[in-house]
Amino acid sequence: MMTFFEISTLEMWPDMMFAAIDAVGYDRTPKEKNTPAASLLYVVYIFVTTFFIMNLFISVIVDKFNEQIKKELDSLLAANNLESGAQCIQSKSLRSLNLFPFRNF
Repeated sequence: MMTFFEISTLEMWPDMMFAAIDAVGYDRTPKEKNTPAASLLYVVYIFVTTFFIMNLFISVIVDKFNEQIKKELDSLLAANNLESGAQCIQSKSLRSLNLFPFRNF
């Protein structure tokens, strides 16, 4: 598990990949390029974990952006003595303005 954590942080993963490629067995001398298929495991794992973490990061940014838009819309509507933004969105009166492009309401 510690190896996979180190690979997911992208710190010195090529060294670990080359060590895995050269591995023969427990208490045995490494043989150069013994299992080249191990490199496929490393590359696939890096792609999956990187895209997963990037997706989490982007989803948090989009969520905070949508919260900020809702707050600004509510304060604008309150200043004009109109119904709240949530009620407008539920009644679909603001849906045509496309103020929230990242979510489907």
